[in-house]
Amino acid sequence: MKKLSLIFGAFLVLCIFSMNAFGDQSPDELSGVWLTEKKGATIEISKSGETWNGKIAWLKEPLETDKESPAFGKEHIDFRNPDESKQTRKIMGLTMLENFKWTGNKFENGTIYAPDLGKTYKCNITFVGKDSIKVRGFVGVALFGKTEVWTRKN
Repeated sequence: MKKLSLIFGAFLVLCIFSMNAFGDQSPDELSGVWLTEKKGATIEISKSGETWNGKIAWLKEPLETDKESPAFGKEHIDFRNPDESKQTRKIMGLTMLENFKWTGNKFENGTIYAPDLGKTYKCNITFVGKDSIKVRGFVGVALFGKTEVWTRKN
């Protein structure tokens, strides 16, 4: 029983340390340029009023390689967007993160647009240390989704 109490106490101390290590970050630290997990793009996140938004700032492959695209060999366009009026807009500079609100320990109630799929998902963002964030896109509830870890671009 004493050993179990010692293990529980150590776990509790570790949890408190972890909250202090990452919980003291200011929400304004989300602002900046972030490299996506696959290193194919950077996203510039900035605050506008009480929300944070992010736009595509750089693409590793600046020209369209998908032969289905009407822009094959040219700058990427949003040809998979279900809204026909948006299918010719350029991907570079496109706002893909919208309306994130800081809730005290993470950014919630935002959306992420995946131009490679032409779909928008609900999304949450949490800090993982000083120079990394977890970006979780999902349908319905956060349990059903995908998480990527993005790193701050210096």
